[in-house]
Amino acid sequence: MVTTPGPEQRWGAVLGTSQLEVPPGQGPQFVFVWHNLDEQLGFHVLRSKGKARRSLLERYDHEHGFRVKVADNARRVTGGDDGSQPLVEPVGQDECGRCPYEQWCAQQMGGR
Repeated sequence: MVTTPGPEQRWGAVLGTSQLEVPPGQGPQFVFVWHNLDEQLGFHVLRSKGKARRSLLERYDHEHGFRVKVADNARRVTGGDDGSQPLVEPVGQDECGRCPYEQWCAQQMGGR
């Protein structure tokens, strides 16, 4: 059985790696889990707007827009003499120890 959203709705599907027997007796299958991207699911805190309920799509749009600003700013300030500073400072994570780029990133971050 395949259930998909209609054309008037903005939905996104997540496909995991586990297989379920749906319907029973049909053997294991991969299953899509659909999410309504417009549904106000949870709270998201923005410094500029405070805490508000936002949909997955609103949150994605905000996060993507911020990353574009960070990248644009980094492109502008790299090698620039105008005194501009990056919008964010790099930080290390536990996962860094398993990453092939750990040494390169550490050099970029300096003595932080």
